[in-house]
Amino acid sequence: GTVSSSGDFKEKAAKIRKMIEAEVPKAKWIGSYALMGQYDGIDIFEAPDMQHAATVSAIVRVHAHSETQTMLAQDWSKFVASAGAAR
Repeated sequence: GTVSSSGDFKEKAAKIRKMIEAEVPKAKWIGSYALMGQYDGIDIFEAPDMQHAATVSAIVRVHAHSETQTMLAQDWSKFVASAGAAR
């Protein structure tokens, strides 16, 4: 379950990415970033709906033996446009 070297980490990350590509082909990976703070890292991806996003999150949680938190985000310009239309 744990990663013992950077080579193991890279191998496990590549395996998980391939699983996501195979099991959730409609998800588009944007990037992964290391964080300095409360969380170790963040994975950013686009998914057509919450079910697809939940599947990506479950794959990472189970196969990376990680705690995950899924947050919905919207492009800022689309958010501003929809907020203006709500008035």
